[in-house]
Amino acid sequence: MAASTIAILVTIGAVILFATEVIPLSTTAIGACIVLAITGVIGWDQAFAGFSASVPLVMIGGTIVASGLQETGAAEAFGRVVLKIGGTNQRWFTVIVFAITASMSSVMSNVATVAIMIPVVGAACLASHGKLQRKFTYMSIGIAACMGGSITLIGAPTNLLCSGFLESAGEPALGMFSFTPFGVTRTIVCIIFYATIGYTLQQKFFNFPEEALPEKAGGDLVKKSGKEVARMWISFGILVLMVAGFIIQPFGMPIQAVAMTCAMLTVITGCVNFNKAVSKLPWNVIWVIAGASGLAAGMGDSGAGELIAETVIGWLGGSPSMMGMLIMFTLLTFVLCNIMSATGLVSILCPIAIIMFQTLGYDPSSVVLVIGTALNMACVVPYATSPITMTMEGGYRFMDYVKVGGVLAVINVAVQIASYPIIFNIG
Repeated sequence: MAASTIAILVTIGAVILFATEVIPLSTTAIGACIVLAITGVIGWDQAFAGFSASVPLVMIGGTIVASGLQETGAAEAFGRVVLKIGGTNQRWFTVIVFAITASMSSVMSNVATVAIMIPVVGAACLASHGKLQRKFTYMSIGIAACMGGSITLIGAPTNLLCSGFLESAGEPALGMFSFTPFGVTRTIVCIIFYATIGYTLQQKFFNFPEEALPEKAGGDLVKKSGKEVARMWISFGILVLMVAGFIIQPFGMPIQAVAMTCAMLTVITGCVNFNKAVSKLPWNVIWVIAGASGLAAGMGDSGAGELIAETVIGWLGGSPSMMGMLIMFTLLTFVLCNIMSATGLVSILCPIAIIMFQTLGYDPSSVVLVIGTALNMACVVPYATSPITMTMEGGYRFMDYVKVGGVLAVINVAVQIASYPIIFNIG
């Protein structure tokens, strides 16, 4: 059997398993690499090369730094201080919460951001004596965490995965702020939404009673000792150092070296216990990212990716426009990200999209950015992604997400597509 046929069959099997999650995504990714190596489609060195690639290392380092922010209370303290600006006006309180959450999510785990912000907001609502309500704020926290993931390269694991696929295809990796034009634009759109039509929609549809919080809910800010305050500032300083390092890359350090150095500093300074930091690493995602590298190599080396790309291009008339291709992948990603795992979805779409754009002579980084950005719009249903699911404690029903999150997502899709001619200079 031809190597390309084997690669296509393995990819189809991986797609089915990624979509159904009958077995863990990490098992599917690594298993696909092993099958490709056993059948001779790729070498054993290629099968596991992803574990030493830059993307998993950046994710590990960034997660440990984020753990330091969480453990020292730096993230929560930042949220509490800025939330005081919000006052007791529900509309502007929600807008401020959204902006803070999106900012935090751009440099740390979406799940960790939501885990920090929900109790902080709960405490603020409790202290307002009914002037602020959780049901008008909690959903925006989850959505902001997703949208904020598109502001920087480290804002979401799938961003790093997209960059890894580009590198595997022989293309330059994405930069720290490659996603920023999309992320900042959609954050502004969301803020305008919650200040206007979003506020109205919530008032109309969120007509269920607000569940009373116990007096201790939200967690009081415990007075910290001088040493604890020092660690809090150190963890924040390390975050700033990491972001600066990603930009200037001192001493010629690649971004993975910067991330791992900052992770080491986080542990050495006592901002987080090493064992605790390691236990918080998203191992399932890391394994998927590493395994996806081998799967992409199989698609490329065997010629399967080129065969699929040429077939699809033929279906599209032989010479589809760049704008048309970007729109197609945007809509496809948006629909699928709300019904299946984002990690599995990007592992399926990116390798094919990159080969298609290389075949057509278009810049493949553009379609990768489009896919990565659209992945972070999984806010139409409550089970699409963990940050959204976590907000269900606000008492929302399934259709509440569709009526508010769905409207916001559609608006963002339209704005994103409208921005392509400007961002990618499409004539």
